This record gives sequence, C-alpha cells and structure tokens, in this order.
Amino acid sequence: MSEEKFRNAFREFSKAALLRIRQSGGLGAFSGRIAIFDSSRDGHFIDLATFTEAVSAIESLPMFGI
Repeated sequence: MSEEKFRNAFREFSKAALLRIRQSGGLGAFSGRIAIFDSSRDGHFIDLATFTEAVSAIESLPMFGI
C-alpha cells in the first residue's frame, strides 16, 4: 500500500471515529472502559465503514504484516 493510501485510510478512519465519539456524547462515554476486558466495546469503531481499510493499511506495514 502506498504511503498516500495508508495516510488516507487512517485519516478517514480517524475522522469517522471522532465523529462517532462526538455523537456518543464525547469522551466521557468511553472513559474508564477498556476493551481488552470487554471486546464488545470495540464495536463502536469496528462497525465503521473505514475500519477495514485502516486494518488493511496496518497489515501492509512490514513490521505489522501477517
């Protein structure tokens, strides 16, 4: 994946995630909640249309490749 596509994937995911946080009432809705103890908390972000592209971007990095 090119650096430009990588950056765009993360930019779009970040924008969507921030919008989701704002729509949920701000960071207070997420404060003190650790997804490692309850993976359903990741659902706020996993269901974003931009999530899959961001994951692909991470996997394209040599240090994170699968």
